[in-house]
Amino acid sequence: MKRLLVALVVLVASCGEPRGETRRAPAASANAPAESTNAPPVPSPTPPAPTPVPPAVVARRPVARADEVGSSRVVEHGCARVGPTRTVSPTLGAAAVLGAESGHLLAINEGPVTTVLSVSHDGRDARPLARLAMREPLAATQLVPPGLVRVSATRLGVATISSARRLTYRELDRATGAVAFEALLADGTADPRFPPTIALAGDLRLVAYALLGNPQRVEVIVLGSDGRMVRRHDVTAPSGGAASPSFVPDVSPPVLVFVDPREALSLSQSVRFDATGHPGDVRSLQPIIGLATPARITAVQGATDLTLFFLAYGETSGVGVYTLEARSGSITPRALVAPSSGPRAWVDALGADFGAIAASLAPSTTDPSVRDVVVRLLDSAGIGSELRIPAAAGTLLYPAPSRDDEGHLAIVHGSVSGIELTKIACLGR
Repeated sequence: MKRLLVALVVLVASCGEPRGETRRAPAASANAPAESTNAPPVPSPTPPAPTPVPPAVVARRPVARADEVGSSRVVEHGCARVGPTRTVSPTLGAAAVLGAESGHLLAINEGPVTTVLSVSHDGRDARPLARLAMREPLAATQLVPPGLVRVSATRLGVATISSARRLTYRELDRATGAVAFEALLADGTADPRFPPTIALAGDLRLVAYALLGNPQRVEVIVLGSDGRMVRRHDVTAPSGGAASPSFVPDVSPPVLVFVDPREALSLSQSVRFDATGHPGDVRSLQPIIGLATPARITAVQGATDLTLFFLAYGETSGVGVYTLEARSGSITPRALVAPSSGPRAWVDALGADFGAIAASLAPSTTDPSVRDVVVRLLDSAGIGSELRIPAAAGTLLYPAPSRDDEGHLAIVHGSVSGIELTKIACLGR
């Protein structure tokens, strides 16, 4: 799966011009209904020879608590619910989630405000930390999760994009919810379709976002501990584009994954930052046929390299959820959710020692017009059995897995009832 950079750039360039705001209408997206307007995918090219890449340093954690896996005997390979789905916030929104010391931290984009919560591992208790006013809020149909990072035991960072395309970073005191500092990082240039993403490099905060334009671009802004801008880096490869930035969780120094979106054959890419917040060379990963619009790609660190998760159009119609290893000799992805037409598509993932846990959306088994949450476990034995969290009423939104410092696992997602949390446990082979 490792690529010679020059060979892949030439390959991608031959398949179409970089895509920007003037791309064709999507068959399905995170915010719009799907239409069956796609041409059949182009044949898979012969993968180039791999290039050695130094492994990242990964903060290893177990996939789940052994006592909870033991109590869940309904699966032999996969994930299962070990508690009821609980509403932790009554307001509709798009949530980002991180594991904390003994529970989870949530930042919920509700439009006029971004609400920050501390939630127990089972969702029984939810304590509001802050309500951050949003100037020029996004409409309900345009909401995406904020960027969220645990800066320290006492600090939490939140990044949001407004309808005026302003990117703002705010750092909060976790005990009081008071804003320690606020920084306007982009004024009128941030693309609100893509969630911002945050990572740490020592005492530095790295905030990545997608810029509006044709071609699209990705920029990383480096902040000091006082909130002052240290520098900014455009990590877009020469003569290319970039969209859907996502920092790989639990990797130090930080690694950013994004995609150069093209009409036929797109190219996934990554860049590693050093401890001073300077980027290395852009690394080409895997080509992706039929990338969905708007693009969505994320990754986790596996035992040897990155595992990619992305949305792509099917051979006939609709959008599916796929995974692909960055260090593989094959460019054929594995499907986690079959392509389908519908109102929403999304995927998020969490890494583990043996593989990953992915949360995505799929048509409900009782009403195909709405979306359930589907959770899949990936390990060396393959893709585990499907765990489905059904929609009680209406489509579920933006599912994300989380693991706290004690090993408790949960899936957080939006619904018509607000933001919900389901405690799960997973068993690998």
